[in-house]
Amino acid sequence: MAANSTFTPQSVDSLSVSSGTLEDIITTSELYQRSAHIPDYKAESHAFAAMAEALTESPDKIFQKLADVALRLCNAGSSGISISETENGTDIFRWRATAGKYKQYLGGTMPRYFSPCGIVVDRNAPQLMTNMVRYYEYVSQLEAPPIEVLLVPFYLNEMPIGTVWVVAHDHERKFDLEDLRIVQSLTRFASLAMQNLAKDSRLKTALQAGRMGTWEFDTDKQTLTCSETCNTNYGLSPHEELSFQKLQTLIYKDDFDVWYSTINEAITTGNDFEMQYRVLWPDYSIHWIYVRGSCTVSIGGKAKILSGVSTDITNRVLLETTAKEAQEAAEAANLAKSEFLANMSHEIRTPMNAVIGLSNILSRSEGLTSKQRQYIHTLQLSADSLLELINDLLDISKIEARSIELEYIPFSITQILNEVISMMAMRAKEKGLEFKAEGNYEMQRTFMGDPMRVRQIILNLCSNAIKFTQQGGVYINTHFASSDIIGIENVTISITDTGMGIPLDKQEAIFQKFTQADSSINRKFGGTGLGLAITKTLTELMGGKISVDSVADQGSTFKVILPLRLEHKNALGSLSPNKADITSLSGEQSSEHRILLVEDYAPNVLVAGTYLEMFGYRYDVIDNGHEAVEMAKNGCYLAILMDVQMHGINGFEATKLIRLHEKENGLPRVLIIGMTAHALTGDRERCLVADMDDYFSKPFNPDDLEKKLAERVSHLTASAY
Repeated sequence: MAANSTFTPQSVDSLSVSSGTLEDIITTSELYQRSAHIPDYKAESHAFAAMAEALTESPDKIFQKLADVALRLCNAGSSGISISETENGTDIFRWRATAGKYKQYLGGTMPRYFSPCGIVVDRNAPQLMTNMVRYYEYVSQLEAPPIEVLLVPFYLNEMPIGTVWVVAHDHERKFDLEDLRIVQSLTRFASLAMQNLAKDSRLKTALQAGRMGTWEFDTDKQTLTCSETCNTNYGLSPHEELSFQKLQTLIYKDDFDVWYSTINEAITTGNDFEMQYRVLWPDYSIHWIYVRGSCTVSIGGKAKILSGVSTDITNRVLLETTAKEAQEAAEAANLAKSEFLANMSHEIRTPMNAVIGLSNILSRSEGLTSKQRQYIHTLQLSADSLLELINDLLDISKIEARSIELEYIPFSITQILNEVISMMAMRAKEKGLEFKAEGNYEMQRTFMGDPMRVRQIILNLCSNAIKFTQQGGVYINTHFASSDIIGIENVTISITDTGMGIPLDKQEAIFQKFTQADSSINRKFGGTGLGLAITKTLTELMGGKISVDSVADQGSTFKVILPLRLEHKNALGSLSPNKADITSLSGEQSSEHRILLVEDYAPNVLVAGTYLEMFGYRYDVIDNGHEAVEMAKNGCYLAILMDVQMHGINGFEATKLIRLHEKENGLPRVLIIGMTAHALTGDRERCLVADMDDYFSKPFNPDDLEKKLAERVSHLTASAY
């Protein structure tokens, strides 16, 4: 943008708008979490003296001096003051003072309806905005686009009429609470100085610029004196008389009672007041007016003179209404999206359970030729890849909907790492890679948190490391260290590989959704580019952080640091035992135990039934909830595998009826395991609330099912002695 050029409503309208949202750039909450730097009160005193000196020379200079000292005290790249005014019937903000890199844009304008200053004035509160180009695309035309902007409302007679702002142009400069205090102090000084010059003709210009009308009401004489701007706010010509009687005829009928009672209460009590109401202009258009008033003269506690300011807030009200409607529409769309995901999850996972289960069963068959084993192995790999894709897409959808909920239960880091090593070692061996775990991971540590998500983080990183490493090895290193908070340990897990590495300029992008370091990676290695984005989000949800150190063609190290609370109780005893600790059951040993399989999808019946036969169990099959309840009442089952979604009554309702029958007849509790193709947040909780004992998501791991049933047999055997 050339020097002295300005933003105008026309130039902004001609620009495309970024796909970002306002919430993408407003990070005010982050500002209040930053610690303040050490104040320089000496420099601040000099700044106030300079502003006072400028004020004595000419009140017009106060704005520019305020911008200059704010720039210096906040060590900003640019600063300025934007004041609200009307130009050719359009509400705008004009840059009344500028300093630093934006000095050349003095006098520039931006439309109120699409200006960061408008957001600050409407919210009547300071705002911190970062990377504004994501929403206000037109700021990219500035010579130095803003990276971070701190804006503070500028008041006149306690009404916001503009903003004071400071700008950082690089990522290293971060504004903090001390910067906010400085800008607010400078702004308050300038505001009070302007109010003390209320009788100066320049104040009239400022009031008009802020679209604020002044008024005074004599309660005895019932006379109302208004400024020209006040007349304008009510749709009248500047010189037309606005009497108290005429004002009452302009109040919208539905708001009249509230308006009248507020005025009467102020007269009776002498208290300050504020309100907003609608007025009907002579052209029959409806406008919203905000009024703030106080008692100037009182006799015997009753107000004699009321005075104050009024402003037209129609644009703000319309903006809030539009925002509310947009929020309601977004919530409805999000609900529809969640329902769609739930249905799609079930519809996709149901046949996937059959594909993965049958390929697993086929791989255990005897007499297969090497070619047939290769076919089955390829089928398993493809099915696993498809399931991984489905899981990633569901996770991303839950992240975007902010519906991921973390568990808070005791778990063992050692057990999780052993499980990961067991799962990844075979994959590394197939590629001829070395796979080792180092550090003190074998130390018994029981923490509180979400073991499934911790396992997912480590698995994602190990899987990536093996995928992108052709020779050498992959190494896991674990370290435990005390934190500054009692009872919290920082668990550091590093995954190092000797693979292809990541160029420095790509290392930040790999954590973004659907992004890979090179476009050729997808063609060669596959994948969606979602794994690292999910891993980063899960890490940050746990209060941790993730980083990467990599050199192209030499390898990478991904480091995750998780702050986890130590569990002081001996929770290890409640953890599920390893498969090696469970005595295998032969068909003869388990033949006395019968399973009720409740499933209405024939391919899944084949899969689950085959597994049960392999484990040595007999089973009955029912395809609806009604018959499942009757079978449970009349039979003696080791366990019931209960499908959640069925015609008739569903699995939740069937479980409740079975539990009711057990309670009424004093029967022992049968093990009920929910089997569902859903995989969204809350599915496990809904199963447990329905009084099921456990929950498996389809496709399920047959080893997990065998382990759960064996635990039940062991429990019943121990209870019999």
